[in-house]
Amino acid sequence: MVLQVFGNCVFWRSKVQDTIADSTMHAEIIAMTSAANEMLWMKHLLLDLGFTVAQPVLWGDNKSALFCAECEHLTPKSRHIERKDMYVKDLVQRQYIKTEWCQSSDQLADVMTKVLPGPALTAVRDALQLRLTS
Repeated sequence: MVLQVFGNCVFWRSKVQDTIADSTMHAEIIAMTSAANEMLWMKHLLLDLGFTVAQPVLWGDNKSALFCAECEHLTPKSRHIERKDMYVKDLVQRQYIKTEWCQSSDQLADVMTKVLPGPALTAVRDALQLRLTS
């Protein structure tokens, strides 16, 4: 997970999930729920500091997980997912956050969990505004 505020990277984390997911969609929903919690915490912090904050956007590259988060009812493939993991669905329905799809090649959080080839690593580094210092 990479959290950006006003275009700057302020928080990042990669961790092993506590729950065993039985599908890629389930794993993505668990990760989205964790990211949504961090987004809401940051939103409330910024509001407490007096900033005006737009609706946070949760970017994901798994269309099934994004559809599941936006769909008002359970689908046959999502009915096995525990309620606590569907917290992101509640946040989307209450319009606290919104979800958007991005291509896997544009997913900034991949740098935390995957080995990226040189050009892709450079692109992610530049998108995160990380610079080498001497």
